[in-house]
Amino acid sequence: AFGGKVIRAKQGSHFVSPVTYRDGKQVNAVFTHQDHVIDPGELQVIASAEHCPIAACIHPTRPITTVQYHPEATSRIISEAIKSGDMTKEEAAVFDMSKPLIDVSESLLN
Repeated sequence: AFGGKVIRAKQGSHFVSPVTYRDGKQVNAVFTHQDHVIDPGELQVIASAEHCPIAACIHPTRPITTVQYHPEATSRIISEAIKSGDMTKEEAAVFDMSKPLIDVSESLLN
């Protein structure tokens, strides 16, 4: 969409990684994807991660924000998924819970 380009990576991303926004703010975010944006097209890149140079974008004139990570995957959500049986401890182990996950939805509003 908007003239961008996405490719399928050979290996998926399933981990927690720091995401740095253009204002210098950094958050730890959960990545669980195999598709990678390699060209943002009309969108403006507003955040990146070491493995994902285009981690978040905004449209220059429309109220559209995109992310390559899961802003809804907070520490509390992952803990609740384990408690409810939606995720096993083994599945959750790929996410480094020693890195504090914050509610990154706040970053999307800036």
